Amino acid sequence: MDEVDLLRKVDHPNIVEYFETYDDKNYLYLVMELCTGGELFDTHDDCLKNGKPYTERMAAEVIMKCLQALHHCHSVGITHRDIKPENLMFGRDGEVRLVDFGLAKDTPNHMKSYAGTPYFMAPEVLNCDYTHKCDIWSIACVLYMLLVG
Repeated sequence: MDEVDLLRKVDHPNIVEYFETYDDKNYLYLVMELCTGGELFDTHDDCLKNGKPYTERMAAEVIMKCLQALHHCHSVGITHRDIKPENLMFGRDGEVRLVDFGLAKDTPNHMKSYAGTPYFMAPEVLNCDYTHKCDIWSIACVLYMLLVG
């Protein structure tokens, strides 16, 4: 339910849209926007989208939209904490969407808990003393993958 609370706070064209929550005895179901364009990379191995490598211009456009989404999150006090290619998807309109707020935290304070995906985790997260700036490190790792492969 923490994820639902955070998704209700964010409304941005580059953040997946949350609609509703349903539950039963065993599960909690989150109804969100269908991102039919798939993940940022079709596969991790070759950093491709639709069989073509990302150009610098394409990478710049994707990262700019991700940074706008992160700026919005940070402006309302939310740190995503799990920025990685799998959590960047494309909506029906072809626009990039930031998804999966399962590890996100709503706090203006320094965070101390170890959270994220190792290859994209900022060094200060490893030291268990970090702020929302950890998301910027992670998006830079994604940019590196887009440009270098």
